[in-house]
Amino acid sequence: MNYEVIIFDADETLFDFKKSEKYALKNTMIEFGIDYDENYHLKVYKDINSVVWKEFENGLIIQSNLNIERFKRLIKSLNFNFDEEKFAKAYIKHLSYASFLYNDSLTSDIQGGLNSGIDTCWFNPNNIINNTSINPTYKITNLMDLKNILEK
Repeated sequence: MNYEVIIFDADETLFDFKKSEKYALKNTMIEFGIDYDENYHLKVYKDINSVVWKEFENGLIIQSNLNIERFKRLIKSLNFNFDEEKFAKAYIKHLSYASFLYNDSLTSDIQGGLNSGIDTCWFNPNNIINNTSINPTYKITNLMDLKNILEK
């Protein structure tokens, strides 16, 4: 099949999102005058972020609220007094790349593509067993396999 558009998901497929996430959080906190403690602040953020993303995947929170909600909860959890919208904008500013869709997560990326009627390709380099009812159009374990799909 010839595709006119390819949508890539960047986090943990093409880019080391965890590294960018750590960088963005650190620099946002420094920008807001917080004495950043990576072991503490990053863990609190990741815990909150994970919960918020699960809520999004389960339809409990809408995408337009996702970015603000995680920082609203972070600020409250850390007892800071910042505007969560300004904090979220600063965080996004510190992310060092633009994202585009290529799929590594069945529950958010693949399901989102399927819901939109888009063919999906699950990048699964660790051969994780799919224990969901989600069936991607393609499954690959090596990025080089993408070329074969695109040449069909």
